[in-house]
Amino acid sequence: DDINISSTALLPVSALSFDASRNGKVNNLRWLVSNGQNAVKYVVERSNDGRNFTSIAEVNAHNTGNSSEDYFYIDAAPIKGTNYYRIRMMDADNSFKYSLIRNVKNTGVAEMAILPNPVSQSMKLSLESETNETPVMIITDASGRKVMQQQITVKAGTNSIDIPVAHLSKGNYVVMVKLNGGQLVQRMTKL
Repeated sequence: DDINISSTALLPVSALSFDASRNGKVNNLRWLVSNGQNAVKYVVERSNDGRNFTSIAEVNAHNTGNSSEDYFYIDAAPIKGTNYYRIRMMDADNSFKYSLIRNVKNTGVAEMAILPNPVSQSMKLSLESETNETPVMIITDASGRKVMQQQITVKAGTNSIDIPVAHLSKGNYVVMVKLNGGQLVQRMTKL
């Protein structure tokens, strides 16, 4: 006797890759899945210790029928410190599978403010940094011409640096500081 066995069962969804990266103040999560035709949703889970995870978002499955599908999620409010992420891949029959765990370190993003603004004699440069650095501060006029350049010392945390600007003509300026791998830019008006 010939025995013919056929099955219509779908393979469980599986992650081909999962990446997490910091982008300024947010964390970008991207994952690629295969066998996703039976998937219902992807639950994004986050933890601050790598063990106790909570759900922060749900992303509906595309179910395009392609052999692999690409997904993206932005965590716009990551916790300070190390963020651990995993994806819970949910199938239609309520079975699920976890992705690998990825982590992103968010110790704080460099920020800059100019106080007061407009400025008359001296401006107070308020800088929030995650590291100790000695960046260069550059001030350019409205035409983009460099009118002042000064090296400043910044410590991890909040910094308040007085910069004399009485010698500058009245007008609008741009203040730039390269800090923590990024460039901070603020406009300043001199009275």
